[in-house]
Amino acid sequence: MPGIKNKLSNEPDRHFSSPVGTVAFTDRFISRLCSISSVTSTRLVHRCELDSHADTCVMGSGCVLLSSPNRYINVYPYSEEYPPIENIPIASVGTVYTTASGQSFLLVFNEVLFYGDRLSHSLLNPNQMRVNGLTVHDTPQQFDSSSTHSVIAPGCTIPLHLQGVISTFETTPPNDDDIANLPRIVMTSSAPWSPTSSILADTEHRQNIASIHRGNPN
Repeated sequence: MPGIKNKLSNEPDRHFSSPVGTVAFTDRFISRLCSISSVTSTRLVHRCELDSHADTCVMGSGCVLLSSPNRYINVYPYSEEYPPIENIPIASVGTVYTTASGQSFLLVFNEVLFYGDRLSHSLLNPNQMRVNGLTVHDTPQQFDSSSTHSVIAPGCTIPLHLQGVISTFETTPPNDDDIANLPRIVMTSSAPWSPTSSILADTEHRQNIASIHRGNPN
């Protein structure tokens, strides 16, 4: 399967007057809709996978809605000959990350696609987290000794582990007590996320030009 893309639904959107474009995902996406999560005796163990081909974070069964969705989209397969998955909410969701020492945090992801129980994994766009000020070292240490292979957020560093060739970390679904009482880490901004915006590309281009002028082509 060659991948999928998103389009806005035809329903009126009071937040935006024009489409925000398409959202592209990896070939793994559709197959994961039917995959099975690991289950412990107490809570579902949910895997969050870094995936730069998903240009918006896509959150699955290990997350819960924290507020009413902002808007909805329809998700189409690569070929529009296939029917879309309709009315996927763009929302703020939470999932619980617990450190090796036992400290738990509620990770808050804003402006994400929420699939809930229809997706057993979450797909995290590294740049959506970076825009919010997080440091994402997604290169395994065997390829870059300077990499921490982790997501560094204020007050917490989340180590990444390889599942096959994919960098991942595990979370669990929050309960009402978690939502009310756990310290929160905001992983992605609540500001509208437009994956088709040229801002990041333009900034990168200017910095590349400046680097060349300084005599450092890398």
